[in-house]
Amino acid sequence: MINELSITFGGERMIVNHLKTVFIPKTKQLLVSDIHLGKLSHFRREGIGIPNALEEKNFERLAQLIEHYNPKEVLILGDLFHSVYNSSWQLFDQFCNNFDTISFVLIKGNHDIIKASHYESISNLVVYNEWLNNGFLYTHEPLEIPTTPNICGHIHPGIKIKAKSLPAIKAPCFYLTENQFILPAFGVFTGAMTLKSKENDQVIAIIENEMVRLK
Repeated sequence: MINELSITFGGERMIVNHLKTVFIPKTKQLLVSDIHLGKLSHFRREGIGIPNALEEKNFERLAQLIEHYNPKEVLILGDLFHSVYNSSWQLFDQFCNNFDTISFVLIKGNHDIIKASHYESISNLVVYNEWLNNGFLYTHEPLEIPTTPNICGHIHPGIKIKAKSLPAIKAPCFYLTENQFILPAFGVFTGAMTLKSKENDQVIAIIENEMVRLK
């Protein structure tokens, strides 16, 4: 079961869910950010025993979302891959091949440093530095002063929640301002950066797989 919440951003209805992605029904686009494939392989290469099952979880969750929403397009808002090329890229290549009727679009992030030839080898993957599409400007890093509705990732937004007499908890969140929508990191083992929300900002936290609208 995928827990969902309907929101409006830039005049468009969107669905956010507990698996940290966004679906736009009108255009049938699934938005995901900061998967960081290959990060676990990078740690294992450094002698840190991170289990392979965590990497597989990224693909299992993404496949679950594709089967649930049946998107025409999967838009990845940067940091698809964590660092230099390793065997995890072959898993992504196979994943795209398994869903060959879907277009995959990557907005390159600061971690996407592998050779262009690897991207070009996947027939249903296109890559942009930024992309203006259907009235939204898709970037990896949040624009400082967006003049067009900006959808992005990069900072792995999180929120700290504190109740009296209880320890604070930190949860990933969707973070919206008037003209900007920041997605949480999709990948496992990615962490989150605590944000301090301003008066008119919207924060939707993911707490124990539930969607919680905090403001």
